[in-house]
Order: sequence, then C-alpha cells, then structure tokens
Amino acid sequence: MPIGNVPPPSQHPDEPPFVCIPINTEWIPILLGALQPLKYPEYWSGTLEESRGARKDFGILLDQIMQAEDCGMSGCCLDLYVIQRISPDTGLVEVSVDNGVHWQPAPGSIPTKIVEPVPPVTSGLAATKCDAAQNVATQIDDWIEHVSTAFDVATGLADFAIIVASAILDAVLLILTEGGLTAAEVQIIEIIGAISTAVWSAGKSVFDDYWSSENKDIIFCAAFTTIGDNGAFTDTQFSAFWNLCNEKLSASIAKSLFLGFISSVGRQGLNAMSASGLAADSDCASCITTCDLDNWTTVIGTEVGRTATTVTVDAVLSGGNYEVAMETSTVSPWTQCCHFLPVADSGSFGTPVGRVLCGNDNTNPANIVFPLGYDDAVNLFFMTDASPFTVTITFTE
Repeated sequence: MPIGNVPPPSQHPDEPPFVCIPINTEWIPILLGALQPLKYPEYWSGTLEESRGARKDFGILLDQIMQAEDCGMSGCCLDLYVIQRISPDTGLVEVSVDNGVHWQPAPGSIPTKIVEPVPPVTSGLAATKCDAAQNVATQIDDWIEHVSTAFDVATGLADFAIIVASAILDAVLLILTEGGLTAAEVQIIEIIGAISTAVWSAGKSVFDDYWSSENKDIIFCAAFTTIGDNGAFTDTQFSAFWNLCNEKLSASIAKSLFLGFISSVGRQGLNAMSASGLAADSDCASCITTCDLDNWTTVIGTEVGRTATTVTVDAVLSGGNYEVAMETSTVSPWTQCCHFLPVADSGSFGTPVGRVLCGNDNTNPANIVFPLGYDDAVNLFFMTDASPFTVTITFTE
C-alpha cells in the first residue's frame, strides 16, 4: 500500500465533472474492499487537515458506489447529451456535448470516411493548381449530370434522395469499409433531406436551367482562387471556397443542394475531387483577379514610399508592439487579392505573418491564418515586432 504519497484530490467525489465507469455488479464488493486503505491517514500526503478531508471524501465515495449497487447502476451510464447543427461558416455538420458552448465536426461523418490523397501537384498527378481546380470542376459537372438524370429514373422522392446521395459518393471517390456505404448514404440524406424535397418538387427543368455556363464558371474560378499551390485545400481554404460559392451563386434550390453536397464531403472530399482526374494545360486566365495596388490601404503604419508594385511602411506602436497592417476592400466577396512578399529595410518583423486568404471575409478575425508562407493570394496581412521596423512589401499577381 502506498504510504503517505497520494495527494488528496482538490474536488469531492460527488462534485462534477463526472465520468461513467461501467463494471459488472459482482465486482462492486471487491471494489469496495480494495478501496479500504483510503480510510487510513497514512495513505495520504499533505497536511493533517487535508488528510482528514480526504478520509471524509472516502466515506462519500463509498456511499456513492453502494447507492449505485442498490439501483443496479441503471442511472450511471446515461447516453451523452449531444446536439447537432449545420455550421453557418462551412455548412459542415457539427456536434456539441456542452449544449452549444463548443462545437466540433461530427464524429463518423462523411469526411472521416474519405481517403484523402496526396495533393495532386505534389504527387505529379496535376502540373498546376489550375489543373487541380479543373479536376474539381469536372467532378462537380459529373455530379450535376448525375442529379439531372435522377429526375428521369427515380420512382419518387425517397428514391431521388438515395440517387443524389449516391451521386455525392461517386463524386468524391469514397473507399469505404464493408457496410459503410449505406451509413454514408443515410448521413448524406440527413444533411440534404429538406433540400432534396424542395428540388424534387421544383422539377428537373428548374435544376437543369440553373446550371448555366456562367454558374459553372463561378464554381471553377472559386476553386482556382482558393485552392493551394499544391492543388489541395486546407480547412481555411475549404471554408473560403464554400463561402465564395455562396456569395457569388444566385439564390436557388439548386444552389442549396450544391452547397449541401460540398458541406457533406468537407475538405477531405474536395481534396479527393482535386486529385480525381488527369486535367492538363487547363486555362485559368479568366479567373485571375488583377493585383491592383490601388486597392490596398495601409491601416496600421505610416507609408513612406509607393511604386507600381511596392509599398514601404514604417511600423507604428499598436497594442504594445510595433505593427504594419494592410488590406483591400472590406466588402464581400473579398476577391481583390495579391501575393505579397515583405522585406525588412530596418529592424525586423516577427514571424509568422498573419493574413487572410483570398475569398475570406477580412473583417472576421477568425479568418486570420498565421503559418509563415507567401504562396497564397491574400486580401489582408499584418506583421508585428517588439521594436521599430520599416518594411517594403512587393505585390504580385
């Protein structure tokens, strides 16, 4: 038995948070016997008062266990109270176990069943991020065609919903364990059920007519604008893609079904789509937003020079540190973007550099990303240091 080396817990055994430990009822007397050393002062470390408190708590613990034994522990292991929602930022299904205080992606959801490939540019499957974006657009075109065909072959709403769910799984090339496909279809139908009802009621012509070349181009350019140079999406870039499509596509039940499709597969599904084909020499020239330095404003710092492609700024004291911050328009859809490269002329700026990726709302602090890197187009960036510095920023397409 441990002698005087167990510190008394800071909380009483009948105080939350609680845990459930399901055990066979025959083991409860054995457990009670095994706990007997806790009643001796020699077991505990700490002061005499702390030892007395711990031994009193031991009595409470025994009472709790014996009460559980009397009622067969029927109330010990209640199912966890879980609530669900669709994220207003990404459209993903989220769950909360603390009544909405914190949210997390739903365990066992479709994204967890997708085999996320090596980014296509990294693996050599695609030469450029433009080719990867074309792969995404091609898979979405196939999904649109699949759903359109569902109107012709479905025998009713329930059958239509199953075919649409199958179209989503086909689009992301899922590799599922045996029996996983049915569960995946059920989850998708739960996400898009209400939308499927509206689309089915509206009919094939409403769905087909929505998918003009202009709307398809919006999706293609949204993919190109937000995808990484390696041909894959991060969580932030996935959110930017979803929000950019939501901003630019006109209101329609067809749009709602499309966003439900993207929400159900998440970042993992989008990356499976980007690596799904062999697009080559794709043309994304029409999607490139001109990097116009006239769109950029220095919001923190003092400009001391500006050319056609560079801005030189003296950092100013802000919030206890010296800081430089620049941004483009703060109006949706936040696609006035550039690549940027800062070089310190004097002093130094701390790393990483905070920035908001193109297509994301640069008025929302949650969209700021911090890993150091200059591979992405941005619409806001800032840098800080404890000491004064001057920096020259070069802007490029």
